[in-house]
Amino acid sequence: MENIFELKDITFPLLIKDIVESRFTGIIFVSTGEWKKGLIFNQGVLCSIQSNKTGELLGNTLVEIGHITGEQNQLSLERARLERRKQGVILLEMGLVQPKEIQEALKRQLATRFSDIFSWESGTVQRVPKDQIGKAPDMTRNEFLRLVRRGIVEFAPFSTIITALTPYADAKPKKLTDDFPTDLAVTMDNIDQFKVSELLLLGQDPPQALLSLYCTGL
Repeated sequence: MENIFELKDITFPLLIKDIVESRFTGIIFVSTGEWKKGLIFNQGVLCSIQSNKTGELLGNTLVEIGHITGEQNQLSLERARLERRKQGVILLEMGLVQPKEIQEALKRQLATRFSDIFSWESGTVQRVPKDQIGKAPDMTRNEFLRLVRRGIVEFAPFSTIITALTPYADAKPKKLTDDFPTDLAVTMDNIDQFKVSELLLLGQDPPQALLSLYCTGL
């Protein structure tokens, strides 16, 4: 795969499939319009994401959870910018949150930043492979695969699903396990009885589930 390419030429779900299968280590820069994100992977598992979306800042996540108020968020953010320090550290120093609440918010922030990209239908991708990444993932491989399936099922537009599956229209899926994960919204026990083109005619749920299974190696 080239190191710079257009998202529409591969779709984000299939990009993640390649990252998982190749156990990619490095950084993936993704941008669409004014939004830019940098995803760090270690052996095909997501470690962290940087984003310029203000709605995805840590303080906003803490407000959504209910750990701080909007006013406290704004005050800590202004102080963090003035002192050029992380907002989480400022919030801890102000005594507004506990470390476990920061960890909860960081986990939710990561999931939000990642899931959002599944909704992008166009944009530019740059792959920057690294020999090694100093940061270890805070989630297991299976936890990451669950996050991938959620991104596809809940956030990917149906047009993205169609684009990703159309090249395999004449193929019949082959199950690689008899024990499918329970995080799918539809039962897929008879998935291998249909061609991909036939599944695409059954509404959105079966194709979404199929792509999520395909991209996570099942």
